[in-house]
Amino acid sequence: MEYIQDSKKKKSISQVILECIEKIFEISTHEFTGGYHRFVLHGNIKEKEYVPSPREAYIQSVRNLAYILTPFFDETMSEKYKDIMKKVDNIFQEIKDKMKKQIEEDWVEGSETQEDLNKKLKEVDNLKRDDKTNYAISQRKLKLMEDMFIEINQLLSRKDYLKGEIYVDKKDDDDDEGVDAA
Repeated sequence: MEYIQDSKKKKSISQVILECIEKIFEISTHEFTGGYHRFVLHGNIKEKEYVPSPREAYIQSVRNLAYILTPFFDETMSEKYKDIMKKVDNIFQEIKDKMKKQIEEDWVEGSETQEDLNKKLKEVDNLKRDDKTNYAISQRKLKLMEDMFIEINQLLSRKDYLKGEIYVDKKDDDDDEGVDAA
């Protein structure tokens, strides 16, 4: 299977996958901060620019690698993928459920009425995403995508898909010998 990047270059799917893995490794070497805006001066003009989130870049990169590999999933990986993606889809509801559980655990009969408890629970049901919940969602997604990346690497190992390429440093003319880490 070949992927054509432009009319002059053809890449095998193995090369594309290796490049994706290399990019994920590169992203993961930076602190996983959130995205933010900063002001920069261009001459006398002050402009607002967005600094992307390495956390979100990692999440999206792992998700895209999973998309590329979907046709190659074995039964184990298909189940792991479905499980992880279901958890990703339900993160916000999971957060609200945890908040409701905490409210119910903290509720002391007699100090508050059942009506007060129901009102607090209803507030959680109507909760909208804000910076605090977005951060919690992002952190949970990051953990799930780390799990996904581990599962993907285990799939590649089970399938011997990359035939050891990722585990061997390529020998350059200027380098010493390649290192075999297998």
